[in-house]
Amino acid sequence: MSRLLSLLPLLLTLFSPFLQAQPPTPAANDEVRKVMETFKGRGVMRGETPPTPPDAAPDSFQLRDGLALDLMAAEPMVEQPLYLSWDSRGRLWVTLYRQYQFPAGLKITSYDQHLRAVFDTIPQPPPHGVKGADQVIVLEDTNHDGQFDSRKVVIDGLNIATAAIKGAGGIWVLNPPYLLFYPDANHDDIPDSDPEVALSGFGLEDTHAVANSLQFGPDGWLYGVNGSTTTCNISSRVTKNIRFEGQHVWRFHPKTHRFEVYAEGGGNTFNLEIDSNGRFFSGTNGNARGIHYDQGMSGIKNFGKHGPAGNPYAFGYFDHLETKSDGKRFSQAFCIYEGGDPTLTKLLGNRIIAPNSLHNFVYVSRLIPTGSTFRVEDDAPLLKSTDSWFRPVDIKVGPDGGIWMADWYDTRLSHVSPVDDWHKTSGRIYRVRANTEPSPSKPFNLHTSPAADLVKLLNHPNKWFRRQAGFELAWRNATEVLPDLEKHLRSPNHPHAIDSLFALHMLGGLRDELALDLLVHPNPSRRRWVIRCIGDTNQTSPRIATAIRELALREDHPEVRTQLLCSLKRLPASNALPALRVMLTRDQDLTDPRIPLLLWWALEDKAETDREPLLALFDESAVWHSQLAQSYAIKNLARRWALAGGTDNFNACAGLLRRAPRDTDRTLVIEGIASAFQGSKMPVLPPALAEPLQAHLKKLVEDDLLLAVKTGDKTAIKKSLAVITDQKAPTEKRIALLEALAAANHPDLPKILQSLLKSPGNLPLKHAALNAAGRYDDLELARTVLTGYEARFAGDPALRDAAHRMLASRKESSTLFLDQLDARTIKPTEVAVDVVNQMRVYNDESLTIRLDKHWPPVTTLLAADQATEMTRIKTILTAQPGNPKQGHLIYQQRCHACHKLFNEGGLAGPDLTGYERSNLDFWLTAILAPNAEIREGFGTYIAKQKNGQMLMGMLEKQDATGILLRDMAGQKHLISNNDIETLDASPVSLMPAGLIQGLSDEDLRHLFAYLMKP
Repeated sequence: MSRLLSLLPLLLTLFSPFLQAQPPTPAANDEVRKVMETFKGRGVMRGETPPTPPDAAPDSFQLRDGLALDLMAAEPMVEQPLYLSWDSRGRLWVTLYRQYQFPAGLKITSYDQHLRAVFDTIPQPPPHGVKGADQVIVLEDTNHDGQFDSRKVVIDGLNIATAAIKGAGGIWVLNPPYLLFYPDANHDDIPDSDPEVALSGFGLEDTHAVANSLQFGPDGWLYGVNGSTTTCNISSRVTKNIRFEGQHVWRFHPKTHRFEVYAEGGGNTFNLEIDSNGRFFSGTNGNARGIHYDQGMSGIKNFGKHGPAGNPYAFGYFDHLETKSDGKRFSQAFCIYEGGDPTLTKLLGNRIIAPNSLHNFVYVSRLIPTGSTFRVEDDAPLLKSTDSWFRPVDIKVGPDGGIWMADWYDTRLSHVSPVDDWHKTSGRIYRVRANTEPSPSKPFNLHTSPAADLVKLLNHPNKWFRRQAGFELAWRNATEVLPDLEKHLRSPNHPHAIDSLFALHMLGGLRDELALDLLVHPNPSRRRWVIRCIGDTNQTSPRIATAIRELALREDHPEVRTQLLCSLKRLPASNALPALRVMLTRDQDLTDPRIPLLLWWALEDKAETDREPLLALFDESAVWHSQLAQSYAIKNLARRWALAGGTDNFNACAGLLRRAPRDTDRTLVIEGIASAFQGSKMPVLPPALAEPLQAHLKKLVEDDLLLAVKTGDKTAIKKSLAVITDQKAPTEKRIALLEALAAANHPDLPKILQSLLKSPGNLPLKHAALNAAGRYDDLELARTVLTGYEARFAGDPALRDAAHRMLASRKESSTLFLDQLDARTIKPTEVAVDVVNQMRVYNDESLTIRLDKHWPPVTTLLAADQATEMTRIKTILTAQPGNPKQGHLIYQQRCHACHKLFNEGGLAGPDLTGYERSNLDFWLTAILAPNAEIREGFGTYIAKQKNGQMLMGMLEKQDATGILLRDMAGQKHLISNNDIETLDASPVSLMPAGLIQGLSDEDLRHLFAYLMKP
């Protein structure tokens, strides 16, 4: 460290011109300039706390017993370090993200409600176009005393560069919208030419969510991830126009130039970890520890903000790792400790090490198998810092077995501000090691190591050496080592034989004979990766296909079975379907957290390309008797084909129905068809499907009237209308039939709704009638509600709220609603805030004037002097402490309905437990300006339907069927895609402004004492 400190004066002199540079405004017009000047930042903004000098920084840390912390680099040697990697000589490559947050040379022409930018042009790939401030540097310890004494700028002038890695003949740089390859055949760190554009089309709309985290995978592909709020249209030399939105894991093959999506889902994905067994993980920006990726999976994301699922027929997704933790967000990056150091292995072996940059500490978490995936439980933290500038953004296990962290080092953390006031001149790199005297590092160069030595390194205790040795063997095409690798693989007890499998696969040495032997190997990791290798070829021999089917019959390990399904999805139907037939009837897989959906996705992949072979699976009665097939295959296939529509798909539905051996099986197929049109009217079906459907429906009118109604059977509809009006019929049945007819917009229903809305009693039925009435453009229904409002609706809060929502869902009925407010028949205080906001969405001047009369816009009152209000509240809170117990009571009155805190409260808004609750500015900004940022997953969407109805709520689901909106009252509205005219995100938060208005000084102290208690 002393040498680093001695270099600081020289480095400061060299960098002083950059330190004083001020970026020009990126606004292209007055509208954008106004946003930049007036937008109130949200989250952890730049503060006044001064930075800790580098030499004093380690003193701010508290570590676990047995560990030590080294400051390996600091400003100005590193500034805004974002990504770390090591080359085959053990040198540290650092990507400095100094250009963030605005690309150089581009102007912003507009922002959307999520602060996603539209730029005036697409930047040219370097070295063309305007140069940015990003750099790729190499740090080296040339005399091997444990200190970096050499800093080399390898690539300069980059523009939004998020990651760089050395390998496969050069330097790979992720500089969205491009993946660049700088050839460097002689490894002198001087590119041999201008870069080649390996990939183009990564999104730039949000530079905190661009493509990032490059690394070579154990299969030889180059992997990366994409963040949540950018859209991509990727092309390479051989792959064209692969489109996706939001968070994904992707890969690119350096030799074949193929690009493909590996998996979808997650938080704002800004990290990728591949463990020693080739499992894929990423951190997240929520309060879970991260997500586990299976090949080809569909994962959770905020479908409204981040785009729909890539496969509209996924019919499900995998969630984040179940996490038992403190509930704090967020651990956006993590590594798994497999570094081989004896002390660290004892303390941290196979555990997740995850920085929490919001709260300035680092988690340690155990990965616990649960079926085919994992759950997470926290141990004691690795370290904590009292320095609020400590912002670890990347974490890796290095060649020395230490844990390395890139510290962005800034008071500001939140991206939600269109102002570039980041502390451009700071950055730290730390290493955590065993608390013993560090031994001098020994020089090595895997570039020049003999192939035999690289084979020996495949047994090294540190995963980094094993993985890098395999890469070097592949990059030099050292096929002469294949016999040695095969020997390792055939050994029953070789501890790291899977690394030999990785290397052998990259060298093209996985012959059928070897693959057949490994498919029966006692080690499940080897079986799993052989299947993975087979699937990656997208084809296989008849012998291997037979062996895979036999494996499907006997395999019990859940991770092997999941990879088997992932690979079967990639193989031709002739190879895949025999094994899928076996797996369809294995009902013990029904309780696994992942296998059932993976089975569906493998079947769905063949649904249009191989309809007849897929239908042939259902020629056997055993499949129809399988609970797994009933739950995840039969109904889903019928739904998928019906949703896609067209003669071929409807004929496939008919073929599935024809094969059903029992009435219960035929009912299951019809349920699938009906679910495709849930929320809308079933279309006219071709005779090949309509005739057998109607034949079965005649039997269902008595036994399953609801299903018959959903499929449009006229006899069933006539009978259902009678049941709805029959006061002796069960209420649940009446409601279900009413909802089904309303979804189909049946023309005879409004008269019945009139009668139900006028009748006394039966509140659940009346509630359903109000929801159904909103679907009809019939003002008589609105007049019926208002005429009998006081007698039939006002007395019950839930029914009253449903009436308000029905009236507000159409512009014309909103006018009638406001007439009654003007007449004081309805009290403004009884109308929910989101109902008022919904009526404002119509943007009708006369309506707005009337709305302002009853509900003056609170945000306007506060915005005039928000800073003064914040100062006033801060003064109150610092005068004396409050009582958390009394604050709890105020919280229950004002916040509890929507927000969870300390495992108590509603789910309409984010769980507040994991936020930076000790930060008073965070609370005040969120409360006084709730629209400044709407937390991912809690934004409101406005669905305008073709029938004229307008609905608002949170988007719970979006797929090929349509969308599912949940309003603040908890009511769910399923809307068919065919019925949607527009779907837009609302800039207005569900959280009302003026939340703390009316509170006394004492109440304010009590409330914030509860909100901010440890």
